[in-house]
Amino acid sequence: MNSLIYPLKKIALTQTYNGEASHKPHTTGLPKDYPFDDNGGDSSRSAYFYCPCDEVVIERVYGVGASGTNTIFMRSTSPVQFANGEEDYACILVTHPDDDTLKGFKEGQKFSRKQPMFIEGKDGQATGYHFHISVGKGDFIDKGWVKNSKDKWVLNTTNGTLKPEDAFFIDEEFTEIVDTKKLKFKSLPVPEVTAPAPAETTPDSAEQSAVNTTTEDLDVDPDIDPARSYTRSKAGTYVVVPDVGLRLRTGASTKEEILGVMPKGTKVRCYGYHTENWLFVVWGNVVGFCSAEYLRKVK
Repeated sequence: MNSLIYPLKKIALTQTYNGEASHKPHTTGLPKDYPFDDNGGDSSRSAYFYCPCDEVVIERVYGVGASGTNTIFMRSTSPVQFANGEEDYACILVTHPDDDTLKGFKEGQKFSRKQPMFIEGKDGQATGYHFHISVGKGDFIDKGWVKNSKDKWVLNTTNGTLKPEDAFFIDEEFTEIVDTKKLKFKSLPVPEVTAPAPAETTPDSAEQSAVNTTTEDLDVDPDIDPARSYTRSKAGTYVVVPDVGLRLRTGASTKEEILGVMPKGTKVRCYGYHTENWLFVVWGNVVGFCSAEYLRKVK
């Protein structure tokens, strides 16, 4: 699932769209967007913006010597799952990065999920280091923004704009909640997890089995789908991240049969075979598919 997650390691809002200060004209004018500011939890220049979905591409870079505020326009390269249940391409506008950040960007540049993209800034009329972020759906119209009836530059997209709590999930394994200004964000759903794993399997035994297993030892279900791709860099040992475990399936889909549930901390082996974002792994003497989103590579 290509869920759109909150793009900072801490959510520490200093201003929302909800009728506050400089953002009020954004939501009371037409067209409107729903900007919010986040300083990453303190006043220093330390917070980074991370890629919030499987992949984004830089569509436009504005600033560096221009009279307006430095701005980065990015769009997901595939549809995302928004927190409100909608699916569409995500269009994100971020303002205030400083010139030293903006100079390193170019149109067409791509980033993958949770990859750090740029540090916060205070270009323009910002009173301190922070990110000013707006989210829309579909595609950018023209240059990506337009002046509204309140004389504010707002995000301009084909399918409208979203409130931050309707756009972003909070991945609690990635983002610490400091201050949401009473906005009610949803936690990232973990469809591939369930109750504890079978009693006969422990993380330690699963790890050792995965390391020592040979192809002759494997219990290969005849209904297991073949992996469609091989990527050498994906080979290695992975650990299960979610507290409640991770399901191993016969194919690369949540609709496929469940082979078992691997507890948090279990180590599995991938030999580089995968189908999209599902890894084909060895767990003990069983092979199957699990979502790479809930695994962390350890070696």
